[in-house]
Amino acid sequence: MAGAKEVLSLVILISALMDVAFVRLGFHIRSQRGFCLRSLSEALEMHPDRGGSAEAFRQLLEAYTFLRRSLRRGLQERGKRLKEGREKWKKWEEEVEGGQELAQEGDIVYWRNAQGEPWQVALVLAVQVVYEPSSGPHGWIYLQSLIQTSDGTFDADEEAEMEQVEPVSLDGVNWAFASSEEVGEHAWRVSPPEYLPP
Repeated sequence: MAGAKEVLSLVILISALMDVAFVRLGFHIRSQRGFCLRSLSEALEMHPDRGGSAEAFRQLLEAYTFLRRSLRRGLQERGKRLKEGREKWKKWEEEVEGGQELAQEGDIVYWRNAQGEPWQVALVLAVQVVYEPSSGPHGWIYLQSLIQTSDGTFDADEEAEMEQVEPVSLDGVNWAFASSEEVGEHAWRVSPPEYLPP
C-alpha cells in the first residue's frame, strides 16, 4: 500500500496531467486550481494512513489510472487529427494559390474576412477571378450570407448585404468548401470541412 508521500506525489501528478489536459482543451488553469487542491485533500483523506479505507483508496488509484490512460489516448488522437487537419489545409491553400481550386456559383462555403475572425456560412453568388501564373488568382468571390434556422438548416439571409472574399488574401486563404445538401428552396443542411484554422 502506498504511503502518504506516494499519495501526495500521485495527486501532484494527477494535478499536472489535469493542467495539461485543461490547457490543451482550451481552459484556463487558474480556474482549475481550486479543483486540484480540493482533490489533493480528498485523496489524502482516502488514504488508509489518514483514516480512509483501503478499498476507497484502491478505487481512487483505479480512477486515476483510467483518467491518465484516457487523457493520454484522447490527447494523442486529438493531436494527430489536428496535425492532419493543418497538413490538409496547407495543401488546400497551395491548390487555391495555384489556381487548381476555386468556388463556383451555387457552392456553399465557409469564409471569413481575415485570420482570427469567426467563420461564417455563405452561398456563392458569383465569381470574378483571373489567374496570373506569376502571382496567382486575383479578384473576388461574391457571397450571400446564410443564417442557421431553428431546425439546424441554413437559409439565405435576405436582409444581409452581399459579402466578398478574395480567393487568396495577404493572410492566406479565408474560405473553404462546406459539405452541403439542399433540403428546400434556399435551404441547406451544412457541415464544415474537417479542419478550419483558428
